[in-house]
Amino acid sequence: MNWAYISGFFDGEGGITVEARKGTRVLVLCVDMAQKNREVLELIAAFVHQWGINSRLVLSSTGIFHLRIWRIKDIISFLSHLTLVVKARQVQASLDYLEGRITGNNLLSIFNEDFLMGRRRRVPLGGREWNRVLTHAEANAFAKKERSEAAMAARNCMTKSDRSQMVLKLPPIFDVKDAANMMGVNTQRARYVISLMRRDGLIKSEIHSRSRTLVCTRLI
Repeated sequence: MNWAYISGFFDGEGGITVEARKGTRVLVLCVDMAQKNREVLELIAAFVHQWGINSRLVLSSTGIFHLRIWRIKDIISFLSHLTLVVKARQVQASLDYLEGRITGNNLLSIFNEDFLMGRRRRVPLGGREWNRVLTHAEANAFAKKERSEAAMAARNCMTKSDRSQMVLKLPPIFDVKDAANMMGVNTQRARYVISLMRRDGLIKSEIHSRSRTLVCTRLI
């Protein structure tokens, strides 16, 4: 096993998935290599581990094994070692985004061009509207600022009695979007207020097994 083999394998069987982190302008990237032969992926995982790169082997519902790298520092290290032909632009664009040289929209544009040229299997973000005009670092800083402001506003402006009244206005079972729409705030603030409601014993919450979304149930 060596980087030349992994480069060829990634060019043929690998790719970079991109998702929009909910409630933020951050794009989340993940290196994904798929193969029916588990042994090949295990050998790749063992090799990159020697270079300090963490990965995870996952079996999909279709019986295909996926080797995934999701931590930013590991993605940057892995992609920096590759020498590619087919997916070279996508890899360079991913590095440029994660290292702050281009915005999210620039990244999505390159991914979309490669999709149209047959170098990518899926259109980025499923064809949804792009609103990622910040670099990765800028988007994370903006999200952190929004979370901080939401937490401060919730602490300063709401009492337990206020939250009790809010809970009574929500459906018996609701999600973050329902809470955000009812309160007229963004999802970051809604999540924070939900955490306070849960602490107050006004609601209980759990992650839905299929959609992976937060589902809340009123207790009053």
